[in-house]
Amino acid sequence: MVLIGLSRIRFAFLLGGLLVVALAVGPFTFLSLYGLNVIFFLLIFASLAQSYDIVGGLTGYINLGHITFFGIGLYAFGIFINMRIGPLFSFMLGVPVVALFAAALSIPFLRLRGFYFAVATLALVGLLDLAVGSNALAPITGGFAGIRIVAQNNQFASYYLALALTVVTTLSVYLIRTSKFGRGLLSIRDDEQIAEVWGVNTVLYKRLALIISAIFAGFAGEVYLWFLTIVAPSTVLGLDVTFRPVTIALLGGTGSVIGPLIGSLLFSVIDQGLITQVSYFSRGVIGIIFLLVGLAAPGGVVGFIKTQMVRRFAISRQRVSRVRNRP
Repeated sequence: MVLIGLSRIRFAFLLGGLLVVALAVGPFTFLSLYGLNVIFFLLIFASLAQSYDIVGGLTGYINLGHITFFGIGLYAFGIFINMRIGPLFSFMLGVPVVALFAAALSIPFLRLRGFYFAVATLALVGLLDLAVGSNALAPITGGFAGIRIVAQNNQFASYYLALALTVVTTLSVYLIRTSKFGRGLLSIRDDEQIAEVWGVNTVLYKRLALIISAIFAGFAGEVYLWFLTIVAPSTVLGLDVTFRPVTIALLGGTGSVIGPLIGSLLFSVIDQGLITQVSYFSRGVIGIIFLLVGLAAPGGVVGFIKTQMVRRFAISRQRVSRVRNRP
């Protein structure tokens, strides 16, 4: 069984490596400008869903306001680059801003659990939307018109940044999940009180998980603005975008490394198909996915496949035992 597990891991790394290479050469070979845009958004939301799952999947704390870290990183990067600090230093300065925001947020919010934590984090999205769109902050945030940066010929650079971010986020989630820290997070998800009894510093673990997830989401926001150059608050902090990381993670299978990647691919295919055919129904994708996942596959695609494999294995075992027990 151990050898089978290792072979699966090696196969997953090999397949992932080949996919990364294909996406890396894509802009110079088979990807059109439209295809590059589609893959870019797929990568951004894959990294967002992956970073969400550090808290939502491993600790069981449903952070409906995860998109606020994305927004904070986006606006911090835009403000810094408009101060003529330069793209590189703007990227570097935006990350600690998001980390400090998450650290401050973790003190009061992680005292809440379950439904109360989810609702409290969701309220942050509306507050941030009002803040960046207010007249008081309009000179630096652009108000409801959106924040704009002056940048040219940055589509290819931001595409490769998005690809690198997705790879780093996925590898980080894998390393976290297989580490002592990850096992501590999983114990919090299973039973937080028992985890405390067994010596897990649940407060520290939850705060670190929130900060790490925020850093990845904030960097995704920076790359997002670098690609588009202008972003309005409604396109970042609207309800359809707010629930997207959670929806993608649930669709693919929350709590698994590959789940958010599968979810992002499926969501992108469904969403792009609806935008092409019936654009006014595209926002209904999230509600439809929530409904279907809740009714048919609570564990997402990965959970559904695992369940079917276990059932088939159990049925085959029963058949073998019946054959052996025949007189």
